[in-house]
Amino acid sequence: MKIKQIVLLFVLAFILSLTCETTFAQNHGKNFSTPDEFASNKAGKMKSRLSLTDAQYKDVYTLFLNHFSLKSENKNMNLSYEERKILRNQHRQEMEKQLEGILTQDQMTKFKEYRAQKKEHKRNKNMNGNY
Repeated sequence: MKIKQIVLLFVLAFILSLTCETTFAQNHGKNFSTPDEFASNKAGKMKSRLSLTDAQYKDVYTLFLNHFSLKSENKNMNLSYEERKILRNQHRQEMEKQLEGILTQDQMTKFKEYRAQKKEHKRNKNMNGNY
């Protein structure tokens, strides 16, 4: 009888540890739940990386706020994967055109370089099996 209780206790502890591990692993340290928080975070990073002026920061923040608001609205729409992909690409192209109007040529070059580095880093990370 005692052995059954001990085994049951170990099994429950094992299941609990797996559950907690997967719950915490999904967070990735990103606790942004509103489009405002996403926009604020993204615009803040761009301000520090690209040395944006206050006027540029406000414009970029507004641009990202609109972008992330549309993105959250699109999640609630019943679209197929292909339709969602087309819509996402359209929004991204529009956003990039608007960014080109806000940023200087130098800042846009830095932005594209950073994005390419980030993409390359992500590709290398995925190729090595580190998810």
